Amino acid sequence: MLKKEIFRLLKFAFVGGVGMLINLALLYVFTEFCGFYYMISAIIAGIINVAINYALNYYWSFSDRNDIHVIKGFVKFNIVMIFYLIVYYVILYVLTEFVFKDFSFYFVKDYLISSILATGIATVPKYLLSFFWVFAEEK
Repeated sequence: MLKKEIFRLLKFAFVGGVGMLINLALLYVFTEFCGFYYMISAIIAGIINVAINYALNYYWSFSDRNDIHVIKGFVKFNIVMIFYLIVYYVILYVLTEFVFKDFSFYFVKDYLISSILATGIATVPKYLLSFFWVFAEEK
């Protein structure tokens, strides 16, 4: 049982890592090439990333929990993601505007470093809510 849950956590982390790479790529493209303010880029990237993350977690990380209704789970996941994204955006803004202000090293920008750190901080509660509520086994 413990081995199964550790493997699930690793799959969830892998999906999160893929999601973070997609999010960073979209954030960079929308900000640097489309000229959007980084917070607008982060919102657009976040919306796209929610759907990708849910699909990967539903069909892979929590695939053994086959009693989860796909639409009901997606609604729950979106509720969790709203809270996750609020925490993420606040951390992203604070780190970008006050900690890493105007930092740039080649393509590594202040908002990208902030995004990575914000993702790491906000992921723990997202996993716990996903495990115990979104993808919880029905009794």
